[in-house]
Amino acid sequence: ADPPELGVHLFRASGQWTLATHPLNDGTNSVFHENLELVNAGHSPFLIFAKRVKKAAGYPVGLVPGALGGSALSSWNPDEAGTLYRNALAMILAQGPGGIRGILWYQGCADATPSLCGSYFDRFTNVVHAFRRDLDQPELPFFTVQLNRWISRGLLPENDRAWGQLREAQRQAARRIPHVYIIPANDDAMRSIRLFVSTAAEACITGMASSSQAFGRDFEGGASPAGVAAAAPAKAGDPFRLNIGLEGAGQAGGQVSVAVQIVIVMTLLSVAPSIVLLMTSFTRIVIVLGFVRTALGTPSAPSNQIIVGLSLFLTFFLMGPVFDRVQKEALNPYLDGRITSLEAMDKASVPLKGFMLKQTRSRDVEYFLELGGYGPTAVKDLPMRVVIPAFVISELQTSFQMGFLLFLPFLVIDFLVSTVLMALGMMMMPPTVVALPLKLLLFVLVDGWHLVVKSLVQSFAP
Repeated sequence: ADPPELGVHLFRASGQWTLATHPLNDGTNSVFHENLELVNAGHSPFLIFAKRVKKAAGYPVGLVPGALGGSALSSWNPDEAGTLYRNALAMILAQGPGGIRGILWYQGCADATPSLCGSYFDRFTNVVHAFRRDLDQPELPFFTVQLNRWISRGLLPENDRAWGQLREAQRQAARRIPHVYIIPANDDAMRSIRLFVSTAAEACITGMASSSQAFGRDFEGGASPAGVAAAAPAKAGDPFRLNIGLEGAGQAGGQVSVAVQIVIVMTLLSVAPSIVLLMTSFTRIVIVLGFVRTALGTPSAPSNQIIVGLSLFLTFFLMGPVFDRVQKEALNPYLDGRITSLEAMDKASVPLKGFMLKQTRSRDVEYFLELGGYGPTAVKDLPMRVVIPAFVISELQTSFQMGFLLFLPFLVIDFLVSTVLMALGMMMMPPTVVALPLKLLLFVLVDGWHLVVKSLVQSFAP
């Protein structure tokens, strides 16, 4: 399905140039013992990548695989072990003058540990500078493929944080080191090896093949430019594992199937609006506006759509500062890959919890704490399953109190109209026919909608 092509060549581990064919990282007769793959070599996406570069640039392309599956950054940092770095450098220098056009880099799983992730940026920077210095190519481009997020039931919190810190280090490298570029993994979660492979491969092929700086027609010379590529093989018992570069970390099993995940997501989408609305000012606003309409005696004016729409916009207005905090502290860091989804949810709950607790009566909170069997609990440690029902009960209580006060003036009008009609002997005249225009007149004269909305907004003041 992926045959060799003239003009796309490969520098084999044996030290010979051949037409590029799979497996690209075949270790047969390897010159360097440290680069010998001890498991079956896999199918690499770099052959397709090289074909696309050749087609776009119009020049022959040479690939020099120099990676080893599962290797750590220390094997590439000359200030540490540096074994693979020295071997790769020897392979490149063996091609003669002219240098290479770029380095394709996919590595990081082996360094996604609490003890190594913090120094990854500095050590990777040293690798970049070392290659540029020793090859005398100060602007040699590096194309890095960002690691996917890793979601696993058995993943420890400290390893989850380490994985996110390493992803952020890769992103910072592309921002702070000149001529280092990152091909995002589209934030796809590494739930399965197939997704891990396909996402990285497609991102690498698409992103790198479209870059003209390293492989486009603007580079000088026409002889076969060599690129340092890496295609890590599968682990034993996992013949479909492919990594671009130096990866070899396994994927935890026991994941929920895609079909079940879709069912769960669709279920959450159907109930999520109700859940979110219960955690905002929407409950109080829509109930009070409904009481206003009932007190006026106009069950269809304003309509339900207008009541709900006005309630939503007032909710967006009142919750604006809270939503801004959620975006700044949780959503933006999550989208940037600096935190995981679980950390984002924890950070997003803090401003929401603060808003709800300001509107919640202590009696309701204490009741649900007692009902749940909690002991003395600090405010910051209150669980959401206690805060949310206590908040909803308090909102219902407050909204009904406001509704009662709204009913009083209109109730007085109903009494007056009924008394006057009885005194005039007009017992057959329905009081509501006379009372309705009087209620509307009173409501308009006092600018009722302004007063109601003003009272609602002020009721949420800290």
